[in-house]
Amino acid sequence: MKAAFLEALKQPLVIHDYASPDPVGNEVLLEQEITGICYRDVLTRDGFMPRVRLPIIPGHEISGRIVKAGPDVKDFRVGDRVASLIYSPCGKCEFCLRGDENLCPNKITFGEAVNGGYTKYVIARENSLVRVPDNVRPEDASLAACVTGMVYNALARVGQLQEGQRVLISGAGGGVGVHAVEMAKALGAYVIAETSFVFFFHAVEQDWRCSSCERRKFL
Repeated sequence: MKAAFLEALKQPLVIHDYASPDPVGNEVLLEQEITGICYRDVLTRDGFMPRVRLPIIPGHEISGRIVKAGPDVKDFRVGDRVASLIYSPCGKCEFCLRGDENLCPNKITFGEAVNGGYTKYVIARENSLVRVPDNVRPEDASLAACVTGMVYNALARVGQLQEGQRVLISGAGGGVGVHAVEMAKALGAYVIAETSFVFFFHAVEQDWRCSSCERRKFL
């Protein structure tokens, strides 16, 4: 199969033949339905992620079906449709034990420490997986642990946003902002969206129908 490799920072990706790996221990092999391209991938390529191991297959927005499972996998089986976190947490530190895996100091990030999603088959640990219902589109599943999960955590879990409350989304025309607008609306909030871009202003105002929308000009 083919895979896109980052071989040197600030350089274009290179396509190589790549042998499909076999899972061991608590790993599974996923056949991807789709993979997302995130701005973090650009930052990784440009050298802003100092722990990146080269050469590496970038990509951390991963979703697909399990086609092979290691001998120690307990909660998933071949054929399960899943999405992966953008990393594999250790599962043992104080942060993992209290449900804050994103703060795990020992997490292994796809596309930086281990090969990621810019290929057809991906190895992932069992503890990084969640099941995906059949009615969820692949493109939505691949984002679930990245931007979608991030804004849900910020608004619902950390911010404790309640139905009817007012929330300001600054930078509403950006990649994170548009998801934050949609998530806040889904939570029943009165959404005040702010963006400086004309095109996104009209999209936020008309297509997403925010409660209030402001366009700010920055000099």
